Amino acid sequence: MGKYASLSQIASLFEVDPRTVNRWSDPKDKIHIEGFEKVGHGQYDLRKCVHAWKHDMERRISEAQSGFKSAKEFNLKLDAQKKELELAELNKDLIRVDEAVTFLDKIINLLKNSLPSKRKTIMPKLLIAKDDKAALKILEARDTDLLNEISISIEDIIRGLAESTNKNYSAARTDKAKRRRTS
Repeated sequence: MGKYASLSQIASLFEVDPRTVNRWSDPKDKIHIEGFEKVGHGQYDLRKCVHAWKHDMERRISEAQSGFKSAKEFNLKLDAQKKELELAELNKDLIRVDEAVTFLDKIINLLKNSLPSKRKTIMPKLLIAKDDKAALKILEARDTDLLNEISISIEDIIRGLAESTNKNYSAARTDKAKRRRTS
């Protein structure tokens, strides 16, 4: 082979079909290789073709490595997010949807059960109230008691869901909540 090579010689060199060589040299073809050009009918500049093919392969390898690197980074990011969620769940900073639904069901049941029982105890007090102000004061006291009881029950429900192992933290939170309710 001299400076120029025929279509069959180029196809043999790159171990491809001669039609593939024609496609590499056709700028309109989707597999065109930039710089892979004919110099005459069925004749190719061997040095330019090898150089163009080499650069095209380097570009493809670089793109593949870049795509692999991006996919690897994406997977690492997903793994990190998954670990953050698992850690948040373990620390009870995050609860599962089914736990939240259970929590809300318990609160609703608590409210359903608390309100009617409070009505029974408040009615006699309201009937003996001297005036509207006294009745209003009785109702406000009942509301405060009810909210305190519900608050304590909600706190107990949350603790039950969290199953906290840190006794000191749990006790500190209880004292703080009691102070808040009494003020």
